[in-house]
Amino acid sequence: MFSFVPNGRAHEKRISTELKEKILETIEDTGYKQN
Repeated sequence: MFSFVPNGRAHEKRISTELKEKILETIEDTGYKQN
């Protein structure tokens, strides 16, 4: 589920806006980089 958000597929997978925002915040806070 985590990878759907940065790939722009959150809506398609019915991920809530609140969860999407939390995931994006976590990505920014941790410095996550996709391979």
